[in-house]
Amino acid sequence: MRTREEKITHIGMRILTLILALGVWAANMAFAEGAGEDSTSKDGGKEKVSFVLTSGVSAYLEDPTPIKEETSAYLADPTPIREEETGKKNTLNMKTQAEETARTAAEEAAAQEAARKAAEEAALQDFFNHFAVTTIDEASGFLYIREEPTSASEWVGKLYPGGTGTILEVDEEWTQIESGEVVGWVKNDYIMNGEEAHEYAKDFATRIATVDADVLLVRSEMSKEGEVLTEVFKGERYLVQNHDREWLAIRSMDGVEGYISSEYVTFDYFFEEAISKEEELEAIRLEQERIAAEEAAARAAWEAAEAARIAEERRIAEAEEAARRAAEEAAAWAAWEAEEAARQAAEEAARQAAEEAARQAAEAQANNATYATEDEIYIMAAMLEVEAGGNYEGCLAVANCILNRVKSPLFPNSIVEVIYQKSQFATGATFDYYLSVGPHPNCIQAAWDAVNGANNMGDYLFFRSARTANYDAYSSWVNIGGNVFYQR
Repeated sequence: MRTREEKITHIGMRILTLILALGVWAANMAFAEGAGEDSTSKDGGKEKVSFVLTSGVSAYLEDPTPIKEETSAYLADPTPIREEETGKKNTLNMKTQAEETARTAAEEAAAQEAARKAAEEAALQDFFNHFAVTTIDEASGFLYIREEPTSASEWVGKLYPGGTGTILEVDEEWTQIESGEVVGWVKNDYIMNGEEAHEYAKDFATRIATVDADVLLVRSEMSKEGEVLTEVFKGERYLVQNHDREWLAIRSMDGVEGYISSEYVTFDYFFEEAISKEEELEAIRLEQERIAAEEAAARAAWEAAEAARIAEERRIAEAEEAARRAAEEAAAWAAWEAEEAARQAAEEAARQAAEEAARQAAEAQANNATYATEDEIYIMAAMLEVEAGGNYEGCLAVANCILNRVKSPLFPNSIVEVIYQKSQFATGATFDYYLSVGPHPNCIQAAWDAVNGANNMGDYLFFRSARTANYDAYSSWVNIGGNVFYQR
């Protein structure tokens, strides 16, 4: 079927042919009438003019009926051609409208996402405008929180490096904050807030990232060109290990370490809070009691060992005396009686040696195993994840270091006390996080294996990250799971 354009073109050509035919016919007639005697003949002239007619003109002159009928039909009813054209226009309009609707929806979605991000950023900035972070470093120790805005006022709490609080009131030299259970005043010279605190939090605070996208790819490097290692899913929460402003380093649920885009996550910040005066005094008291208990236990152990030594010396002396008397008596007896006495003494000595060997073996086995409650195992597993991640061998080594300290007189004699001993293990916000969400299964298994006697690092009492180890300062060391366990 011809299109509208083809039909119009066809009809136009037919009409043009008709006009040409009429023009040629008129020219032919004029030529015939104006020819003089110089012409060969009127018929000859008509032939020359007629020679230039096209086949279409000739066809029309012979029978003009088809052109007249087709032209009349189109002039009488052009509706089919117009309807066909209208259908094409409607189809084109529908396609254009669909594309425009999709484009508008995409623009609205992008605008809503941008508005959401802007609102989150504004809310976060407003939060940090009412949030103070201490600038005290490790060398300075801590910042006093005082009851009144004066240096002479009694202190009510302490902020240690990285400590934070909510701003309640600000004057020229002092700011009132609330941190944990403490409300008091700190010097403005030693705190920051607003954008400065926000930037500090991005770089140093413990951050938990919650996945906003349905599926988010974990890549091998901080780039969309990085290899896809695994996937994480909406609502999952991850501890941010390190980051720049566009990418975060995490460890996925299946233990894969990689990077995700910060564009598709929401952050929660965790900060150190102040310790109140009462809490610190109570901690000091408990520490003193612990030291006193350790000293008493050590003294009792020494006294027990000394009593055992004296008893053993007495036993040996008595045995020697008995042997001497037996020897004297045996000398008086016949040779047979002397031989029988010697045999019995040899058997007794062998029995005692076997018993002593069995006792020492049982003692050695007991020393390799450590009793621990399920709560102690859980706490130790959380600390293993802080210090060694989900690596089983690294976790087992750190667990044995903890148990070695429990057995050593230089450290507390329980798992919990060793872990919470001041300035020894990282019992901060990251540790609290793993206590709340649960440690990695590898960490729990390593904790159980260690208390049951599995040991992959010997009797070392100290360790640190392999990245910061000073090997020249160690008399012996071993590297397991990214940590160096050493003897000074």
